[in-house]
Amino acid sequence: MNEREIYEYLKKTSFIDVLNIILKQTNDNLSSDHNYLDTYYTAKDLYRLYPNVFSKYKLEKYIKNENLPVFKNGKDRLFLKSKVEEWLNRKSNSFFVSSND
Repeated sequence: MNEREIYEYLKKTSFIDVLNIILKQTNDNLSSDHNYLDTYYTAKDLYRLYPNVFSKYKLEKYIKNENLPVFKNGKDRLFLKSKVEEWLNRKSNSFFVSSND
């Protein structure tokens, strides 16, 4: 495209069109790496979302003894949602296997 064609194209393009193009490009890039889209939980989130599974004491036990995946960010501990769900699935499957024996 020459300068005149670019000028005519941009003249017909609204700011919303530009934003939509940027958002589409950003979403395409992010969807290729799902970790950017994944949610991180704090310990308080786990207590609130899974009150029957997690308490302050149990969370410490699960991290140390049962390898619950945790990321430390300074004093904060973050738990990747997908890893927590995998861990919960493994824990529930092992519960059902051991209870059937």
